[in-house]
Amino acid sequence: MKPQATYVFQFRAANRLFMHPFYVGDPDLALANYRAKALKLFGPGYDTCEVGGYLFRLAFLLNHSSRTDDWWWPFKVTAVLVELDRLFHNLEKQQPLYQHSFGIQFRTYRSNVDDSVQRYMLIQPYDADPYNALPLVVVIRPFIENLHPFLASPQLARYWSLTYAAYMANTYQVNIMMPEARMYVNEPMTDVVESEILQAIEHVQSTVNIDKQRIFLHGNCSAGFRCLMLACRHPQLFAAVGLYAPVYEMKARTSWEVATVPKEQLKKLSHTPMALHYDPLDTHSPYRMYETLINDAKRKRLPLQVTHSDHSGLHYNVLLVGDEMFRFFQQVQIDQH
Repeated sequence: MKPQATYVFQFRAANRLFMHPFYVGDPDLALANYRAKALKLFGPGYDTCEVGGYLFRLAFLLNHSSRTDDWWWPFKVTAVLVELDRLFHNLEKQQPLYQHSFGIQFRTYRSNVDDSVQRYMLIQPYDADPYNALPLVVVIRPFIENLHPFLASPQLARYWSLTYAAYMANTYQVNIMMPEARMYVNEPMTDVVESEILQAIEHVQSTVNIDKQRIFLHGNCSAGFRCLMLACRHPQLFAAVGLYAPVYEMKARTSWEVATVPKEQLKKLSHTPMALHYDPLDTHSPYRMYETLINDAKRKRLPLQVTHSDHSGLHYNVLLVGDEMFRFFQQVQIDQH
């Protein structure tokens, strides 16, 4: 193997493809090399290009304290290095930017709000057929306590959760996306946030073969509240909504929130399949947070499926809940066909 080079080990077992990236060399030197390539290709403004996001993520990881106290750190860095290597290869060969992508991508688009660069994460199955339209699971982020840029957010901090998301994407053959959407701390839902979420979805549809009849919405805790608001405003867009221990009642902070509070709009989801999963042992998101939602759904005869299991709160405030919601989305597809 060559020094300062990336590789991907892959094999098939039980008719499933497994892939694992690795890197030979010094990641600090790799950052310098990739920055020089970006400067040559894009000039001083390379940080506003798609490649710039990966370079930001790499530099952030190289200077983060987890480098010395997190045994997952080499895997986080290696995944970014492999993606950077493929991006530059495709740019130099004038091939589609994400051809032969490893699967965990940080994509960008220009916002029609102010022409700024906005980002989202996209996870695709390893061996997806580009001619086969796959479902899209849109994951909304919950409130976070401290200000973080999207590429340094808690949702990207745990590499095991990203690889688990990739496992879900491959197991259920779905695309998974998480939009930045100008949500950095505990911002309320606004028309701007809503616009960015919808633009990110549109951008995925313009670059990846998505089945527009199978777009699913997914969120936990305070992200569940955001999901309910969004679904109530766009019930025709989402084929189903999957929630983990969602916040249901929250004091409105803006006039936009007053007009879109889920409790008053819930009837709009009378034809939208919904699932709510919770962990009875999860003290951070206790049953009282969503008990009223369950009761309201029963009273309004809404299609809400409620499940629970002990210790399933492991994925709280990371990326995904787990199998429960993906099995639900899969069943919705079967029922609809």
